[in-house]
Amino acid sequence: MGVRVGHWLSAERAKVFLQAPNVGKMRGKRDRAIKSILVGCGVRRSEVAELKLEDIQERDERWTIPDLFGKGGQVIWCVINEFASKAKLGALAPHDLRRTCARLCHRVGGELKQIQFLLGHVTFKQATELGCKQKLRVSVHDHIGIEPED
Repeated sequence: MGVRVGHWLSAERAKVFLQAPNVGKMRGKRDRAIKSILVGCGVRRSEVAELKLEDIQERDERWTIPDLFGKGGQVIWCVINEFASKAKLGALAPHDLRRTCARLCHRVGGELKQIQFLLGHVTFKQATELGCKQKLRVSVHDHIGIEPED
């Protein structure tokens, strides 16, 4: 039996976590966006903190964040802790949401190379050499069980 490294959420617990902010307020919209990108895209907190509107692009009839770089960012940690506490999820770090994304992608049958590519663990050059292309029309994280019900 393997050893659990880090912390991640089940799809059900991730949905509870994502629903916590009051989206009737601007801050709630911001917080839900932060959490949704962390869980749904598996990006680092620094990447979310540095994200600009022009970083989001439409490709192959879907919205993507194709070029992310960097580490750091403090507000993200506070948002995650606040809503993890409200959802009674215990200690939860932004990187745990990255692990959650990877784990949920794997559980629904995502190929490991695609998950590596999604998380930025494989450079574009390495991915090309391995014959791995980013699948935008049917991405590895399209159906990980956290889709909103509304």
